[in-house]
Amino acid sequence: TPASKPSISLSAPDILPLHCTIRRLQLAGSQAGDRLVLEPIPGAPVSVNFSEVGLRTVVLRHGDLLSLGLYYLLLFKDPAQAQPLPTHALACLQAVPQSCRMCGAVLSTWGTAHSAPATLSRRRQLVLEFEPDLEDTLLQRIMTLIEPGGDDHKLTPAFLLCLCIQHSATHFEPGTFGQLLLKIAKRIRETVWEKTKELAEKQAQFLGSQEPISSASFTMADLVPDLQHILFWMSNCIELLYFIQQKCPLYMQSMEEQLDITGSKESLFSCTLTASEEAMAMLEEVVLYAFQQCVYYISKSLYVCLPALLECPPFQTECRESWSSALELPEELRRVVSVYQVALDLLRQLQVHPEVASQMLSYLFFFSGTLLLNQLLDRGPSLSCFHWPRGVQASARLQQLLEWTRNTGFEEAGQHFFRKLSCTLNLLATPRAQLVQMSWAALRAAFPALSPAQLHRLLTQYQLASAMGPMSAWEPGARESPAAFKSEDVLESYENPPPIVLPSEGFQVDLEADCLDDSIYQHLLYIRHFLWSLRSKASPSSGPAQPEGPEVP
Repeated sequence: TPASKPSISLSAPDILPLHCTIRRLQLAGSQAGDRLVLEPIPGAPVSVNFSEVGLRTVVLRHGDLLSLGLYYLLLFKDPAQAQPLPTHALACLQAVPQSCRMCGAVLSTWGTAHSAPATLSRRRQLVLEFEPDLEDTLLQRIMTLIEPGGDDHKLTPAFLLCLCIQHSATHFEPGTFGQLLLKIAKRIRETVWEKTKELAEKQAQFLGSQEPISSASFTMADLVPDLQHILFWMSNCIELLYFIQQKCPLYMQSMEEQLDITGSKESLFSCTLTASEEAMAMLEEVVLYAFQQCVYYISKSLYVCLPALLECPPFQTECRESWSSALELPEELRRVVSVYQVALDLLRQLQVHPEVASQMLSYLFFFSGTLLLNQLLDRGPSLSCFHWPRGVQASARLQQLLEWTRNTGFEEAGQHFFRKLSCTLNLLATPRAQLVQMSWAALRAAFPALSPAQLHRLLTQYQLASAMGPMSAWEPGARESPAAFKSEDVLESYENPPPIVLPSEGFQVDLEADCLDDSIYQHLLYIRHFLWSLRSKASPSSGPAQPEGPEVP
């Protein structure tokens, strides 16, 4: 039965939880006696003597070769017979493929290897057949199939949902797939909405017990479990959205060819097109919302630890806590880099599209650079980095951070979004004797990333911190004087973050791919078995297929 526990456990990507049964059957008539019969489970790849069994129940004979998927080849010997293997068994053994069914590599020099591509196509039947009445149950199972924190392939839901869409568009009544798209989009949206709501409630409850806010208030370790779920569905949404964008026009064209688009059929075509467009808009909305929620909470963690980079303690020589990529990072910087690293690890583990992952890191750099620059320009002399030795240290901290961005492949984004901050800290790290000899024009040329208003504010605060008198050489010229005194142009705005642009290439879900990840394929086999068990429960009266009579050599 579908609930049976296997007495022999096998493990391989194409082995179902219950793959087949072998039982003793009492035969009647002229062939009376006990025989063993093999009963495959629907969807389980089983061959006897290299002939696919399908759904047939087969009587086993002494010397038969049983192929269970691609990984197991078993020889059946009748325990009631103490006889040598029959001729047909020896012939089958001679015909065993001598090339690896996974990669095509030759295993030995004798025999004729079967074609690897033919074996591969037989191995990977990338279809998911289901009946319309099982659609809701199937979607619910797929939505809860993968745990984001587990070891399974993170894009399994997108792959399985794409197979559902493909089957609906090619086998069901015209227009049915449009409603399926809406169901999928709404379920994903509800899931992401629920996860972000849970995260917001946790944060509110946690903050209610934390006064004042400390570095422990927004640790990435606390955020990771919830961020995993949000990023998981964002990643799957991106793949699913691209699949629909590519395939929906083809499905609509096929539907148009099948129907005489007039009257009520024209209305059906229009409704299907509208449903498809609504589903795509909904999925895009989920991607953007998930992105914004993730950067919001990660930015809150950064907000707590970033200011310490500007309040550098004196250089210390004691051993600090080690970090995987930089054993000697100062503690103030290590906390910041750890936030970036955890975010990057999550993006990669959850297989978020590389372009979107890069955009998320860019946003975090934008937020960090803007926050630190505004604090420098706003707080001025109250910060220790306005005094030359500490200014040198703060500049060195930033260079270490930029080194991390370079080592992780984000050098361009790091240089761009920390450019103004780098310019500011370079000015504060310049010896006073050198600065006092520079004119306004020379300072503008040396620190071009700063606007006239920002440079003027910085120089004014530097004079206050250094107890210097007015420096006439630092006064802006007549041409730039109006811009230099615009106080509204001093602080950077958070309202111009880097844009979120959905990618147009580099996707992983491909239903026509020659090679499919074993983890995804195993889940596909499981879902097929799940559907079969649902059908079995719905029609308990239908028994197993009748066995064939024993073949006479």
